[in-house]
Amino acid sequence: MTVEATRRILWITLLLTVPVPYWVMEGGWVPTFWLLDLSGFSLAVLLTEGGSIVGLLTGLFVLEAVIAALALHVVARIGARLLDRALPRKWHAGSVAAAVLVLLGASLLRVYTTPLVAGGTRVNLLRLFT
Repeated sequence: MTVEATRRILWITLLLTVPVPYWVMEGGWVPTFWLLDLSGFSLAVLLTEGGSIVGLLTGLFVLEAVIAALALHVVARIGARLLDRALPRKWHAGSVAAAVLVLLGASLLRVYTTPLVAGGTRVNLLRLFT
């Protein structure tokens, strides 16, 4: 597995699972993908309904999602390089698979919180999107 493939897999997994802080009216900890999802919904409302408040909310969601995605990209890049230097090539695929499984398993715990879902109580990844 190449360093580039490792970086991509890690980055996608981080985007889907790692809770990042956000603040739009109220704050919480959610995965970056959730922020991107809400950015799309609010952008659709902005395009159909308009309005300065919707524009502000959309801008905040988009800005925070982009910042989180870039930060996680840096983390994935560093992680891929460290993995490449620390382990033999034949262990890379297994190590990346293990990291993905650990992150996905951790996302099934109640690690996310947002006032927009379940009244702000802690939820897991499945509950966050349902």
